[in-house]
Amino acid sequence: MRVRVDPRARADRAYGRRGSLDEDEGLQYYLPPSGNFFLSANFSQMKSNNIASFLVAPGATPTAAQLGTVFNKVQWGDINLFWNVTPALRFGAEYAYFRETYADGLVVKNQRGQFSGYYVF
Repeated sequence: MRVRVDPRARADRAYGRRGSLDEDEGLQYYLPPSGNFFLSANFSQMKSNNIASFLVAPGATPTAAQLGTVFNKVQWGDINLFWNVTPALRFGAEYAYFRETYADGLVVKNQRGQFSGYYVF
């Protein structure tokens, strides 16, 4: 399992303001007995309490239209199942979920599915 929180993950912008901290977590599990099937899952998040302040000069207030152009929180997660048919051929399926919160409060969600095939030569 891998967990990373990087306190240096920030946005250095004009006027010396800083924002944004992100984190991600993931895990992989190889299913017995042969290990030819494995699951992986990931989660990532970013949040900034002051991202909207980068839209305008210091001391100014962003307009409603400006707040609708930038998101201040993003969450993403996925789960995957892979099958190693042979050492050179792998198939996979993924489900992913995205959730973005814009600075004006609008929440947008997106769900995706994907099937993949890999040939390694």
